Amino acid sequence: NVAISALPGDWRAVTYVNNMFVAVGEFGEAVYSTDGVTWNFENTGTEVTLYGLGANDTLLVAVGDSGVIITRPLSGHEWTPVEETATDYTLRAVAWSGERFVAVGDMIGETSFGYNVVVSDDAVQWAARISAGAISMYGVHWNGERFVSVGEFGVIRTSP
Repeated sequence: NVAISALPGDWRAVTYVNNMFVAVGEFGEAVYSTDGVTWNFENTGTEVTLYGLGANDTLLVAVGDSGVIITRPLSGHEWTPVEETATDYTLRAVAWSGERFVAVGDMIGETSFGYNVVVSDDAVQWAARISAGAISMYGVHWNGERFVSVGEFGVIRTSP
């Protein structure tokens, strides 16, 4: 059986953390649910589309258009914008390794080529990393040993 919850908007990412589902999508919308059926809206403070979610033991991180990164504690529902995200290009996905967040995204922004990987140990201070080749990356995951990211033109990248 499949239960369908119809919420307005287009949703881009969902995660399950701290006994709760959290989903993000267009216009900066975020919702949470303890059962995956009944959803509650959260105010993220942004209106850009959010594409990715990642979490560590205490913090949830969402990434999106124009390099926007927002965070909220797992124990609460108040989102906080990150002031300096190290990029203004769209970020599509974010993952936590146990020591570091890595977010990946579009290689071509509104003006020119730029940094499509940003990293942070604390989700507050982010540093840009440029990846080899002009390839947009759409997903990233940590398997306990390395980051694996996927992107356009069939590219799959790994990082220790």
